[in-house]
Amino acid sequence: MNSVVAVPASYAQERFWFLEQLAGGPPPHTMHLALEFSGSLDVPAFRAALQRVVARHESLRTTLRPVGGRPHQVIADELVVALPVIDIAPGQVEAHAAEHARRAFDGPLLRSEMLRIAPDRHVWLLAVHHAICDGWSVGVLLDELSAAYRGVELPPIQLQYADHALWQRALVERGELDRGIAYWAESLAGAPPLLELPVDRRRPSVRGYQGALLAVDPPPAALAVLARELRATPYTAMLAAFALLLHRVSGAEDLVIGTTHAGRDRPETEALIGCFANTLPLRVQVRPREGFRDLLARVRETVLAAHEHASVPFDRIVHAVNPTRTPGHNPLFQVMLDAEPLSSGRLHLDGVEITPLTVLDRRISLFDLSLTVTGDNHLLAEYSTELFETPTATSLLACLRPLLSAAVTHPNRPITELPLLNAHDRAKTLATPPPSAPQSTPEPRSTSALGLTPELGASGASPLTCEPGTTSAPQPAFEPPTSGAFRLTPEPRTSSVPRFTPEPRTSSASPLAPEPRTSSAPRPDPELSTPSPVAVMSASGPERLTYAELGLAADRLARQLGQRGVGAGSLVAVCCDRSPEAIIAIQGVLRAGAAYLAIELDQPAERIADLLGHAAPAAVLTTARQAIAQHATGLPPDALVVALAETSHQVRNSGTAAENALVVTPTETWAPGEAAQVWSEVGPDDLAYVMFTSGSTGRPKGVEVTRGGLEAYVAADLVAYGLNSEDRVLQFGSLGFDLSAEEIFPCLAAGAALVLRSDDMLDSPQIFLETVARLGVTVAHLPTSYLNLLCAAIAEDGAPVPELLRLVVIGSEPADPAQLARWRQVAPSVRLAHAYGVTEASMVSAIAHLDASADRARVTIGRAIPGTEIHLLDRELEPVPDGVPGEIHIGGLGLARGYLRAPGATADRFIPHPFATGRRLYRTGDIGRRFADGSLEFVRRADNQISLRGYRIEPAEPESILRRHRSVRDAAVTVRGGNLVAYLVPSEDGEISAREIRAHAARLLPGHLVPAAYVWLPALPRTGSGKIDPHALPDPVPARADRAELSGQTQHALAEIWCEVLGVAEVGPDDDFFELGGHSLLAAQAAARMRRRLGVGAGVRLIFQHPRLADVADAVDRATASPGPEIATATRLRAGRALAAAVGDTPELAELLRGLGGDPR
Repeated sequence: MNSVVAVPASYAQERFWFLEQLAGGPPPHTMHLALEFSGSLDVPAFRAALQRVVARHESLRTTLRPVGGRPHQVIADELVVALPVIDIAPGQVEAHAAEHARRAFDGPLLRSEMLRIAPDRHVWLLAVHHAICDGWSVGVLLDELSAAYRGVELPPIQLQYADHALWQRALVERGELDRGIAYWAESLAGAPPLLELPVDRRRPSVRGYQGALLAVDPPPAALAVLARELRATPYTAMLAAFALLLHRVSGAEDLVIGTTHAGRDRPETEALIGCFANTLPLRVQVRPREGFRDLLARVRETVLAAHEHASVPFDRIVHAVNPTRTPGHNPLFQVMLDAEPLSSGRLHLDGVEITPLTVLDRRISLFDLSLTVTGDNHLLAEYSTELFETPTATSLLACLRPLLSAAVTHPNRPITELPLLNAHDRAKTLATPPPSAPQSTPEPRSTSALGLTPELGASGASPLTCEPGTTSAPQPAFEPPTSGAFRLTPEPRTSSVPRFTPEPRTSSASPLAPEPRTSSAPRPDPELSTPSPVAVMSASGPERLTYAELGLAADRLARQLGQRGVGAGSLVAVCCDRSPEAIIAIQGVLRAGAAYLAIELDQPAERIADLLGHAAPAAVLTTARQAIAQHATGLPPDALVVALAETSHQVRNSGTAAENALVVTPTETWAPGEAAQVWSEVGPDDLAYVMFTSGSTGRPKGVEVTRGGLEAYVAADLVAYGLNSEDRVLQFGSLGFDLSAEEIFPCLAAGAALVLRSDDMLDSPQIFLETVARLGVTVAHLPTSYLNLLCAAIAEDGAPVPELLRLVVIGSEPADPAQLARWRQVAPSVRLAHAYGVTEASMVSAIAHLDASADRARVTIGRAIPGTEIHLLDRELEPVPDGVPGEIHIGGLGLARGYLRAPGATADRFIPHPFATGRRLYRTGDIGRRFADGSLEFVRRADNQISLRGYRIEPAEPESILRRHRSVRDAAVTVRGGNLVAYLVPSEDGEISAREIRAHAARLLPGHLVPAAYVWLPALPRTGSGKIDPHALPDPVPARADRAELSGQTQHALAEIWCEVLGVAEVGPDDDFFELGGHSLLAAQAAARMRRRLGVGAGVRLIFQHPRLADVADAVDRATASPGPEIATATRLRAGRALAAAVGDTPELAELLRGLGGDPR
């Protein structure tokens, strides 16, 4: 091949060249053709005909090479076309054709082969780079090849593609396309840079163009009829249909779809071969309540306007719009609609029958998703396998046919009401049996949802059992959940069983059942390695309760409550810290037939009073060491205040409920005759507890969870995790959040020991792991973010994995596949599960077992637990297909009664079941999707609710508190960089310091609702509809111009650690860790790095006690010089329980001590 001329590449060629330099692999922009010849083919004549066509067109003899740093067309004056003949078996043709299509070009950008299956049967393969050929050009090539094969003389060519490239550049340079460039800039202004389709994998940082081809059902014939009625072309109608599909499967209303324009406006270009086709990004804005007829009419107008400016090269459009560019996706659009050109000629060879072959195994996709309309009105879809799995792509594209069938039948029906499923698939999706609780559970365990477990009798008395049946004995037992009732039944006394002896472990149906394990980690104390009758034990001291003690204490409390009118229908507030007394209080309330409301005492006093005032409990239970009167404000005058004392003494109370103050000493020995039956008759619809969650109205909402719902969850939990009496379950979560219920009740129902986490366990991940190992904990429920801290401690600090720890259940926030993979590496013997749910559906509705065989590319939330149904529905409460996002709706036995004294909020979220008369569903506001294997994935929130460090936060609640301040006229709260950020508009009083507004929030909000950063704005940015535009809110800027200089080696080292952890560029000695955006988990990370780099083992409390960098540095210097006060203080705090005084003034510490996230998933 002799090169004779180099011409600047066209804009399209320039872009192809750049993209392939970026990809660094085989060129994805290849056009391929596979034609089967049956008959007497003259192969030499065919080769000669192909040579004549190549000789006529310079583009077929062109390669692209850089000249002066920019690509040029290097045109050869002569190119000998190779057409090797390859003998092949019929079964090998498709694979060979696919490999031919994927093969990189070596020199010429045209490649051809002839496969010989038999003397009268051949397959011709042609691959040509898109830089020198387009779809129209293939038709020209086939037309000329037909003529040349027959010996027909072809007319000379007056114009070549290089002439077109030079002419196009001249138009741009002379400004003749400026009007068109302005049109595109205006048309695409503000368009979304990326269409978020429901993909299976994270988008790679650089596209690799791996893809697959899929045949799609053709559109109904009525679509063309509707198009003619509206004077639209079939292609325009298909564009509207594609927009409809994309809108319904993604929820996006502002779409940019790539289309092609032939680019042959000049008549002399019609007979040329070259890359004339231009890409046009068409913006389609979908209105969900409009009909398909209106959508098609508007798309027609968009197409007509775009074609007036179709001569503007796509590269110039991109330059004019100047979108954010990333190598991970195509600029301006990521989906494409293409069509075979109208002028595509057909190859005609005398004596030969020609059949086109479709190479479905091409494995290339230029876009996330593209759809091609073939000449016979069929559809081929090309999708990126870097993003989609085949079942998901198939499911998404299968929605097109039912959508279009309904759209053309009812063209005026709102497009949001058009079905995504045909009747058969809809019925199959809804074919879910009614929810029912598990029919059996592995032994030994109890099915009592309230944690009434095998040994609840006193020494010398009969233990409780959980077998069904009715007797006349005074010791109670619950009927199993399958009985349909939540009643207590007596059972006959038997011989004295002073200690509970657990049965040996047996095989379990649960994937997470315990199994033999070995480990090099230190073994726990010998005493803890043997079966124990302990029901509750404290991690911070010697406090323990056996099942006998727990049962007697709870019964005594229940009896005394009952004597004072507390029973079925009553609500009792439990104001206790995490202690054995708290468990007694909860059990006693439930045995009295009442429901409990756990309130954390480390919250601001005003908030506690507000919660008590809203709940109006009949009684308040607290411990003698808590200030009862402080929290009695707002209680009904006749409310009973009960002090749970460790020893018998009178507690004086001067509050409004002083006259009704009662002292209960639940651990004292019962007097003769006091062991009478105290159980109330309660049913599954009676309340078990009330949990307050963040409220969208600005006030917290009390969720009323029933006993039937709680029991159904416990039964499912026991099966899912294989709990038994040998387990020790860590009680990690705060009692005021239902993670605590998730831990407490299954544990006690299984006869296991409940280990109450101490505050000092969170001093560092190392201390946490050491304590878990020392206490022999086997099962732990942890926020996902805290698991990440443990990973780092094990991997980077060499902390040992607790030997007996067999299962960790994570939840509360999305899990990162990379972090889970890391956990499997550092702790392969510890199994992982993920629990998903909401408070309104009894804590957990779906469980995923994240074993080593789980998909590493994504983390699912599993499948619905027994007794629960999960539906994914669209806006019209219709089911969505697999792979398509829909709002998660939960039903079944675990559904809560509603919101306490909030009928409007209850009716809004608890809706009538659309497919089952008399039942209800809860609208979670979570968007999820179901995969072909039945597993579920959490995608995003449908509203403004925030999930942060394990808490579900309604921004309206902190916003309402911030607006109460006299200096704040308006407020918006959102998440930036993993922190809660408040955006404030000042009132006439003007701006105040972030420290003052933060103190205001901390006085009224729990720590997890207090924003970490505050940004003052003249006004909150809003969208055209008046809503706050979160994308227009600026990131907080913590840097200050007046920052003092760092001094000393320790300050510099701490500043480096803080910058790494907080993600800031600069830190000064006077900066406050929390004002820079720090929170409990980041403090734990900083403390871990301080330990590694500075050798300081004071733990995370050092940062909470000294949030200013200079103060931390001084404390570190003192600690390293000698055992200083800070270290000693930390030791004393671990040994005692004297931290309560500091909590009220430090919301971050309160947040940490509540468990770093115990809110529902």
